[in-house]
Amino acid sequence: MKNLNLFLLLVLLSLANNSFSQQQVGLHYDINGQAIHGYLDPLSYAPEKKLSKVHYSDSYEMGHYYDSIGNKVEGFIKFENKKIYFKENMSLGRKKLTPDLVKNFVIGVDSFFVVSNYYWRGKLKTKPQFVQFITEFDGNTYAKLYQFKSSFEFDLFDNNGIQEIFLIKEKDKMIWDEFPRNRDRFKSKALQYFGHIPYLKKKIQVDKYKFENTISLIKYAEYRSKAKNFQPVLYDEFWTETYSTEKAKYHAYISQQNDSIWIFDYFKNEVKLYTAHFSSFYPNVKDGELIAYNIDGTVRQRIFYKNNKLKKVKNYKQNGSLLNCYQCKFLKKDSLNPWVKTITYDSLVNASGNNILKEKTNGSIQITDQYRNLKYNQIYRDNQLVSSYRIENKDTIYQITDPNYKFRIKKLQTNLDYILSDNNCDEAISMNAQGIILALIRINKKGHMVDCKILNKIHPQLDSMIHEFLLGDESIPNMTLNKFKPYKHNKKKQFCEFILPFEFSILRFYRKPTRYYFNHFNHFNHFNTGPKFTPPPTPTFNNRF
Repeated sequence: MKNLNLFLLLVLLSLANNSFSQQQVGLHYDINGQAIHGYLDPLSYAPEKKLSKVHYSDSYEMGHYYDSIGNKVEGFIKFENKKIYFKENMSLGRKKLTPDLVKNFVIGVDSFFVVSNYYWRGKLKTKPQFVQFITEFDGNTYAKLYQFKSSFEFDLFDNNGIQEIFLIKEKDKMIWDEFPRNRDRFKSKALQYFGHIPYLKKKIQVDKYKFENTISLIKYAEYRSKAKNFQPVLYDEFWTETYSTEKAKYHAYISQQNDSIWIFDYFKNEVKLYTAHFSSFYPNVKDGELIAYNIDGTVRQRIFYKNNKLKKVKNYKQNGSLLNCYQCKFLKKDSLNPWVKTITYDSLVNASGNNILKEKTNGSIQITDQYRNLKYNQIYRDNQLVSSYRIENKDTIYQITDPNYKFRIKKLQTNLDYILSDNNCDEAISMNAQGIILALIRINKKGHMVDCKILNKIHPQLDSMIHEFLLGDESIPNMTLNKFKPYKHNKKKQFCEFILPFEFSILRFYRKPTRYYFNHFNHFNHFNTGPKFTPPPTPTFNNRF
């Protein structure tokens, strides 16, 4: 390795023909010291530090509309404030979509249709308006109307200049009712429509559900209906909830539900992927176990959450026996030091089936990355993993296992923001492509990147952009993408390999990023450290149009 010249080997691994959401990547540790035990799991993997690209602005998305006589026209649609434009082809001119000409339209994964005769601020409105479909169950249809700020209405609107109006229409009725913003009026209306559900009635009466929780209230009632009628919840390939069976790639059944905990079983076709426990929805809050399965149905991982915070992880071998078990805690050693994250191992099972940490806190073990057929030597001290390394030729290659490792990411993020452009990923954006790409980076003792592999795919445009980013651009001053902070072990510089995660998100006023729902806390921790902006209203989903 020492004689290798600087180069980049980019390998995009295609999924198998019977692929599903858990993508095999091997045994790795990312820049946060977070272990990845064989698979990239979108429901659980939420790195605190990552390189991020968030598409904020409105742009054209793939979609279609139905005209006033029912003809379907496919193309691209975008919002410009309250105006809606359509292009049949991106190279052609645009035209405006209006309620008198268009019956309904689909933009990305969201559906809009025309309503009239609806209440707003207690007054009946009759002017036709586009509203966003939320859901339909038990004879009721739910929708959201967006009102855009005018010069004399600043006090009525959110900081982003858009007000949400949640509407409901009961079966066989012609008028849409509203959920008022006023506290007492909202409580009265919520009890009117959801008071037949004992748990919701109790929560509404004590103000646990307010206007800002309307979407969560609706989804609770919807999921309750789906559980009762054994109906699936559908998701597209990027794990955005959808009502389109054509776009659905994954689905979930609610196998158990009580007042506070819901159990979802997730599938790809007939293959069971996950079982997850949630205590609330939109965003989804994990409370209890999240179980990941092998393709043969055996358990490969159990993660335990409390109020969406990871507490314990158990990993299993392919034969079903325990591999290891560790707990995640934050400790403060003294008043001068900040909180530090600790990962403490309770169990570490060797090839003989013995827990080497059962009677002592120190030990070493050799483990095999069965997906890459590589052997790693791991050393534990005081029940914590202090080093993990493998030997290649004459070089010792370490992994980043310290959960408090100070990986320098600020300059990388600046470079990423400089290079990546929304114009370079317009097709991916139009398809609502989102998710995490994992790059396996290997550096030498000087911190130079000597090898890199992309371990998974999202969309060809996004994959290509990461390829270009990792290659670097010599024409850009101070662009040092191939140089990282040298890794030190025992104060000596060493060869090192680590996972560098890239996350792509799309943020629109009518839709939050997909990962906001499954990994809400970590997702918005990133937002809080980035540029200042006002989060958009809560999004909804695609209709059956």
